[in-house]
Amino acid sequence: MSQANLVGGSQRDREQLLKLHADYIDANARFDRQKLDPIWSKAPEAVFFNLNGHTYEGRDHWFKLWEFYGKNVQSSYWTPFDVGGVVSDDMAVIWCHRHSQRNWVGTVAAPPRDIHYQGQDFVSRSTMVFHKENGQWQPLREGMTLTVEPGCYIRPAAGVPEQFWNIGVRIEDDVLVTGDGCEVLTGRAPKDPAEIEALMRR
Repeated sequence: MSQANLVGGSQRDREQLLKLHADYIDANARFDRQKLDPIWSKAPEAVFFNLNGHTYEGRDHWFKLWEFYGKNVQSSYWTPFDVGGVVSDDMAVIWCHRHSQRNWVGTVAAPPRDIHYQGQDFVSRSTMVFHKENGQWQPLREGMTLTVEPGCYIRPAAGVPEQFWNIGVRIEDDVLVTGDGCEVLTGRAPKDPAEIEALMRR
């Protein structure tokens, strides 16, 4: 794993969080139900969001998909890079990109999509939110977390400067759904172009 860049928290906090994050990535790569068991909430009302847009309603729902993949997919280790995060007194967010490879080995079912199942390297992303309970960090167990990331993609067209053709821009926020609304965890991150340019010049 590449060097992680976590901001805030104590050394112990960062070590605990990175261990939990690594366990999660390893469990996903292996479709390891037993290793996932202590990581995620057993609460039947727990809802998990995947960056592929799929929502898992309870851990058993997620496990059904893993059982299917375990029989049909041979996956490599998910190698994280660009690991970053922010740690406060009792909340933390960790994100990363991941290199991975996988092959479809099933003989009965067909792959859900005709992409990323022929052994080619691909990159995915991961964002996790943690809460400190009794001095120990745990993945967030109550409420739901998701990313809000509207995108703007510019195609070649008359009146559009050529230097902007075929580029895309996303503004991402990590949002915690609470009992009375939501909390934008990345609300203090700069989004105005001038603020971003000033930050990049530091």
